[in-house]
Amino acid sequence: MLHRYEQATGQAQVQRVVVDREGMAAELLARLHQEGRQVVTRLGSDQYEGEESFEQVGVWHAFRYNRHGQLSCEGASARFTLPRPNPLDPPVQVEVALMRDWRKRLSVEQVDEAVAVQNWQADLSPQYQRFWEDGWQAFPAPPAPTTPKLIPVITTGHGMEAVQLAQTYFHRVARAKKTACATG
Repeated sequence: MLHRYEQATGQAQVQRVVVDREGMAAELLARLHQEGRQVVTRLGSDQYEGEESFEQVGVWHAFRYNRHGQLSCEGASARFTLPRPNPLDPPVQVEVALMRDWRKRLSVEQVDEAVAVQNWQADLSPQYQRFWEDGWQAFPAPPAPTTPKLIPVITTGHGMEAVQLAQTYFHRVARAKKTACATG
């Protein structure tokens, strides 16, 4: 679409394309990168498992604070390999601004429930573990473990710092949504 527009109008090539994750596809990223464009977008949550899916995760830096001065979001640079539909095509290597959003916490699944119960009971004295005895009183279970939501902002370009990359994405997407609401 961009290529046809440039041919028809004779206008200069767009260098940076910022798209919401609905426009993200490995083939599109590869093609636009081959044309010399830098694409900035987000990975979908079905494209990675967690922090362990990313390579070369750097040092975490504060990105946003809430109005009480508490850290609400932090970011680190990373790399990610995005497979393409055709296994014969080389994967797309992208740089990542890996963001941890502490305002949105996700439950962490326990691998083994028996181990989790055993760990929970480890600090209880034996008298509080014997539920079958008279006078036994239940204690509340500890809260389920959580992890901050990951927001991986990616680019096909090189050299952008994680904070700059995240700001580019969030600023452009927020502005596009505001414009769409105003005109729609």
